[in-house]
Amino acid sequence: MKILFKFKTRESNGLILYNSGSGSDAIAVEMSNGQLRLAYNIGGRNQFTVVPTGQLNDNMWHTVQVALNERSQFTVRVDGENVQVSTSGSLSLAGTLYIGGLPQAMFSRPEVASLIESRKGFRGCLASVDLNGAVPDLMNYATDKSKIIDGCRDLNVACAPNACAMGMCVPRANDYYCDCNMTGYVGVPCTDFPTGYYFGKNGGSGIVLYEFPLERQLNSNEDMLAFGFMTLERDGVLYRIESGLDSNEYIEIRLENGHIIAESNTGTGLVRLVEDSRLFNDGQYHVVRYIRTGSNSTLQVNQLPTKIAVNTGVLSLFKRVHRVMLGGRTDSSGAIIRNYYGIIGGAYYNGHRWLDLLLSKTQLHGKLVQIKGDVVLVKPFLLTGGGKTTPAPPDLVIPPGVTIPTDIGGGGVIGPGIGGSGGIVPEIPSIGGAGGVLPPITGIDLVGPSIQDSGRSCCGSSWTGWHDGRGESGGRCRHSFRYNGFSDKSNVGALQTEARGPDMS
Repeated sequence: MKILFKFKTRESNGLILYNSGSGSDAIAVEMSNGQLRLAYNIGGRNQFTVVPTGQLNDNMWHTVQVALNERSQFTVRVDGENVQVSTSGSLSLAGTLYIGGLPQAMFSRPEVASLIESRKGFRGCLASVDLNGAVPDLMNYATDKSKIIDGCRDLNVACAPNACAMGMCVPRANDYYCDCNMTGYVGVPCTDFPTGYYFGKNGGSGIVLYEFPLERQLNSNEDMLAFGFMTLERDGVLYRIESGLDSNEYIEIRLENGHIIAESNTGTGLVRLVEDSRLFNDGQYHVVRYIRTGSNSTLQVNQLPTKIAVNTGVLSLFKRVHRVMLGGRTDSSGAIIRNYYGIIGGAYYNGHRWLDLLLSKTQLHGKLVQIKGDVVLVKPFLLTGGGKTTPAPPDLVIPPGVTIPTDIGGGGVIGPGIGGSGGIVPEIPSIGGAGGVLPPITGIDLVGPSIQDSGRSCCGSSWTGWHDGRGESGGRCRHSFRYNGFSDKSNVGALQTEARGPDMS
């Protein structure tokens, strides 16, 4: 077995390749704290070695060779620096080879999580990938070539610092596009209001609901969600995701007394993050971003400092993600409870934009996103009318012998009422004010892969791996190349590719 490749990156950590075999046998090459780490499992025993070089995340090209000889000895060479490791037993690698990362669900598998340190794919450039002497054109196996750039050239020109404002700039062959998923906005440069729905527009309760079919209820080690909201109400569930295995496992973002609460329980106990530095039920548009990785989670609202919860306990899996609800939740009977009144827009979770799917009536895994109750599409994106109503006050009863004067003096003029019939909350004509500009909101940078072979390279953009097109920025998505068989050149024809975003598919 022999693997050759070149790489350059600015990232300290990331999985470059992973190959499983029979039983527990496996091998992985990854970046770990800026150095190259070889990890392998032979006969159920995990072992690893770190090549003693300087820092390799210097955005310079480095050459790597990994070989396994007949005497079960590994040789790892990085820029001429050799490390030889003897193993006991033979290594069978007849399984799938992944280059640049893994499908999201695989990172959380016990046999993978115990072997590698990486929890994300490689970001940077790969070139001249040689598998046992064969040099396949990996570009031919990319599933979305619109997200690949032919060449590991500097992409900073295409992706200027403010090209996508609050979003992620993703370079393409001749231009770029803006990934706004984690911003709560759309458009170029991620500053336009997204598709918005008004929950409780007519005074009732309503939710947007999607339920993954049983065969698509996958475990998740990482959850990324974002949305924007606008309300005058103090309380209500904004976003809730539930497990199909245990109703007590969930992620919930809610308003509580005008503050934002992010609460989760994915099997290792309750984790709670609170943003209470101000009130958010002021009728303005606010963006919430929440990320959970294992047992750790972060919450950021607008540009406020990020709230962080770190749990050093066991790795936490969100098991069998089943139900996604916006604007409230349901109880065991299916009735809507703890509902929210106001607008939600740009709702995103692990690769899915729920309100866009709802608007376009696009099926996901054969099912539609549904509206249950009082939920209305709103254009323009304004918080007007609707909402909860205050009951009309009781009729005034004048006690016997009390006279109410017809004139209480003064020349004042009573202005237009603020309540309306029945105490209806009045319409609010705008959310900003003349010339008002919403402040920028820090997005989550996502940049992705690149591969080069036979002297020709390519940089992708929305995967976990390969080309960090913005230099200091970084991002995360998923991409993998799968190579069935690893023993000889004849299997090169079985090279396959699989690209998966951080969704549940």
